[in-house]
Amino acid sequence: MNFRRIEPTGAAQHWVESYWIIEGDDPTAHEQKIIPDGYPEIIFHFGDPYRINISGQWEQQALSLLAGQIRQHFYLQNMGRVHMLGIKLQPTTLHQIFQFDMSGITDSVLPLEQIPIPQLAYLEKEIRQARDMDERVAIANQFFSSFEIVSNAVTDGVAWIFKTKGSGSVEELCYVMGLSERQTERLFQKYIGLSPKFYCRIILFNAIFNLLNQRDPSWADLAYEAGFADQSHFIRNFKAFTGEEPSAYGFDEQSLANFFLRKG
Repeated sequence: MNFRRIEPTGAAQHWVESYWIIEGDDPTAHEQKIIPDGYPEIIFHFGDPYRINISGQWEQQALSLLAGQIRQHFYLQNMGRVHMLGIKLQPTTLHQIFQFDMSGITDSVLPLEQIPIPQLAYLEKEIRQARDMDERVAIANQFFSSFEIVSNAVTDGVAWIFKTKGSGSVEELCYVMGLSERQTERLFQKYIGLSPKFYCRIILFNAIFNLLNQRDPSWADLAYEAGFADQSHFIRNFKAFTGEEPSAYGFDEQSLANFFLRKG
């Protein structure tokens, strides 16, 4: 498969982390593991649909989807030709723009038509009428650029989590946001769909993949650089999200999980 990542431009950068395109003409079915990365996504299939297994049972996906925050790995399998466009949103985008409560779609990948946001139905129509992937990306970028850029305590808190790579404490996060722990918990559930502590765990875990872009793995050194308390803490966290020991994980494989997590 061919993987391509495109950076948003203009005001869309405030709302979109990246656009991604995956294409492949080989119809052979391949099962792939997807690992939490801390971002919700809008996904459009223009080839054959995928099957998904989140809860232990395989189901065929719709051709237009919204994926909420995921707390553990799950599996996807193509059902033929792959031709996908993804919009990886910033963590708070859907609540900030549309006042959508993200706690209702945690651990879910749902048909876009089930999401009560009329503007996303309009976006889907425009994207499906486009001629090619470049035009689809341009439409999505223009769509998200049209919204006013706003910040608040939650976006400040998320920015701090990214800056510290998830290694800070919830107490420090509450101080940055100027809110109590109870208020912070409530807002994170509404804006992101996860508790602040769990969201920090995901971002801390992701830091390992970013460091792997820089050099070969030495688990003790990487665990320290990423901000884990010790190597055993790192290994437990890695296995909780991937289901594997880091020494057994295929970091160099061309997979969906590695494409999403290794951004370099």
